[in-house]
Amino acid sequence: MVEILFWICLALLLITYLWYPVSSVLISQFRKKIVAPPLQNYPTVSLIVAAHNEESVIQQKLENLLKLDYPKEKLHIIVASDGSTDRTNEIVKSFQDKGIELLECPRVGKTEILNRAVQASSSEIVVFTDADPLLEKQSLKRIIAHFSNPKVGMVCGNSIYGKGEQFTGTEQESVYWNFENWLKFTESRAYRLLVGGIGDLFAARRELLDKIPPFLNHDFITQLMVASKGFWVLFEPTAFAFAQGSKHIRTEYKRKVRIVFQSAYSLFWKIEYLNFFRHPLMTYQLFVHKILRWSSFLFFFPLLPLSYFLKEHSSFYFLFFHAIALFWIIGILGGFLSRLNLRLGVFGLPYYFILVTFAALHGLIKSFLVKPKGMWEIERQSDSTITNQ
Repeated sequence: MVEILFWICLALLLITYLWYPVSSVLISQFRKKIVAPPLQNYPTVSLIVAAHNEESVIQQKLENLLKLDYPKEKLHIIVASDGSTDRTNEIVKSFQDKGIELLECPRVGKTEILNRAVQASSSEIVVFTDADPLLEKQSLKRIIAHFSNPKVGMVCGNSIYGKGEQFTGTEQESVYWNFENWLKFTESRAYRLLVGGIGDLFAARRELLDKIPPFLNHDFITQLMVASKGFWVLFEPTAFAFAQGSKHIRTEYKRKVRIVFQSAYSLFWKIEYLNFFRHPLMTYQLFVHKILRWSSFLFFFPLLPLSYFLKEHSSFYFLFFHAIALFWIIGILGGFLSRLNLRLGVFGLPYYFILVTFAALHGLIKSFLVKPKGMWEIERQSDSTITNQ
């Protein structure tokens, strides 16, 4: 029985972290490479920035958006302020003579403020971005170019962490997001569908955007909504959004819990997206890439005690036990170094893996117990709180 449990746990872990990426790469080799043609006819674009108490970054963000290489007469920038109580609204108003519109609302939550901003827009394409990440000058063109293909319904940009002196984050976060962005590129080519885009930068056809319940994760549900209507959801690796990441790994834990909590709740609330007979490819991706990964700590943790009980049976189990025990020891040491605010180096990746898989399980369990409130917390403020303690 112990041996059966060991192989079940190992198989599920390998399916999640090895089979899915490798099979996606293999499938992508037989799919035609997606290359966006140069833009000739520029569609109208509404670029929406969701903001709540962003006075520390909003001016730099707006200056960055005004430098984007896109015809000004075709670009409508809207800052959707979700009950901001600091100087965010005042700063945005100082840019109104440059064509930037302020949509000022009472506190309603990120998803609802984005619903209202979409309703206030009238462009063919709607682009969503957060207040923190800065966009590379050509990024908007590179995303919009894909919409010349009528099969494309949504395109996600490439989030870059830790690049340049203005952009900070843990080393492990950068490695994690580099892997995630590579996987998005592979998914995009293999399946024409992403199931893990993020809100730093993405665009969708306005006609495909339905109102989303305010307690659901806007970015995640938008992807599934567009894909369920039969349109492609692609990744554009050259559309860069430079994001500032977490300054402390504990903040990353909180963020991972929040993201998985909101995404898992959203998926289970919209359970029709897991209907294999209607959406076979999307169901497969959601199950392997999301549900199995969110629950992967349940498969990973038992491998240590199970291999311990089996280590006398064969050299394989003996070596496996000592390898995974070493992984845990390095991870725990990494945790101690993190508590001391020391550089983690080689200890960082095992610690980060243990941390994020446990955080994902935490968020998954929470999704069965609590309903999201729809409000958002700025992670930069959490970082400041931790730093000043």
